[in-house]
Amino acid sequence: MLSLFFHFFVTRWQHPLNTFAAVKSITVFLKKEMNKVFSFIALAFLGCGSAAAQQVNVSNVQRPKLVVGIVVDQMRWDYLYRYQKRYGEGGFKRLLNEGFSCENTRIPYVPSVTAIGHTCLYTGSVPSIHGIAGNNFVKNGKKVYCTDDETVKPVGSNSKAGLMSPRNLWVTTLGDEMKIASNGRAKVVGVALKDRASILPAGHNPNGAYWFDDESGKFITSSYYINQLPKWVDAFNNQHLPERYLSEKWNTLYPENTYVESTEDENEYEDGIRKGMKATLPLNLPALYKKYGYSIIRKTPFGNSLTIDLAKAAIDGEQLGADDETDLLAVSCSSTDYIGHQVGTHAVETEDTYLRRCVQYACDMEKTMTESIPEDVKMRIVNGYNRERSGDVAIVLKPNFYAHGMKGTDHGEWNPYDTHIPLIFMGCGIQHGTTTRQTFMTDIVPTIAALLHVQAPNGCVGQPIF
Repeated sequence: MLSLFFHFFVTRWQHPLNTFAAVKSITVFLKKEMNKVFSFIALAFLGCGSAAAQQVNVSNVQRPKLVVGIVVDQMRWDYLYRYQKRYGEGGFKRLLNEGFSCENTRIPYVPSVTAIGHTCLYTGSVPSIHGIAGNNFVKNGKKVYCTDDETVKPVGSNSKAGLMSPRNLWVTTLGDEMKIASNGRAKVVGVALKDRASILPAGHNPNGAYWFDDESGKFITSSYYINQLPKWVDAFNNQHLPERYLSEKWNTLYPENTYVESTEDENEYEDGIRKGMKATLPLNLPALYKKYGYSIIRKTPFGNSLTIDLAKAAIDGEQLGADDETDLLAVSCSSTDYIGHQVGTHAVETEDTYLRRCVQYACDMEKTMTESIPEDVKMRIVNGYNRERSGDVAIVLKPNFYAHGMKGTDHGEWNPYDTHIPLIFMGCGIQHGTTTRQTFMTDIVPTIAALLHVQAPNGCVGQPIF
């Protein structure tokens, strides 16, 4: 699952990202000096009703300086309210208090996995059209990873983690269309721990896409984009921030007895950060780093902090939002997903991270339209099926069943607990309020494209929300 924030800066350029305690560390801090800002948050995978944007003066169309999309991987809709009493005044609470919350936004396809979700968010499309049929799928009769590309070379490392590109993506993204609309002047950058969470949102022709390499502890890219890391990325890597974040224990932010929204920390339904370890806090990160290396940071809240650090560096390094063209920064906070898979949705580790910042249906995919399946489920199967890249049979499990095992959790089903996502618009021309009208994740990009007065991506199937 994911969540996504979009922020549009239309006055003079200011630094739009700021890291602060608890959940605020994965939100965008909007400077008070910006008197015309539009922001959009979609949590978990990413709606809006009667909120109306300002009327457009066609003789002088005003566009924002910078669009910042922040995805919070595996964040559920109900996390907005489960932890609401403990959120600070900024971050999620500010968005809820000042923005327009779309309370019934759903994912319109299955399976609800990372690669498809990030692609849908920035294309407004579904697997049957955009071609990303899963984290892994079939291509030319072989199983492939969604962003694998052996024709490129790693840049910034000798690791195979750099053999990546967006070539498996069939359609344009929001960033691609912004590039086209500006004759290439708009700047587009993708940032994430996960390669697919940086590469797919950034699209085919970004200025850069950067992801974390466990082997070197650095953010890297591939020769698809550039042959040498920019100076600002080298300078960021040379700060050795992963070592700093892993130099202290992971203790709970507050006394553990105050984590009343979580189950007991020690139980039989959570996996440890490594096999054989207890899933309890505090966690001795220095010892784990010494034994297992940089990969440990992915399963801590500090992986999100590191990502936001790089996003802030990208704004400065690429001078995003500093000229007359609208730029795009696509950020994904992946640690919430790693932690969720490990310990589940009601764990102390999960709550602490957000405070910081059996078969029911089996259908032949070629006969889906005639199968006896509820329309709501059928729509998602059809949208999620790509004839060239998907399997021949779709398995839809009973509610509360996964093929994941008894520990941690997973996602990929059609049920509301997997596909119901939070979405909030806030800022320029957006009135405070809520709607329960059903909207879909595919509606996000056409809404943003309309606000920017650029063409929607060429595989988009959604509708503008306002």
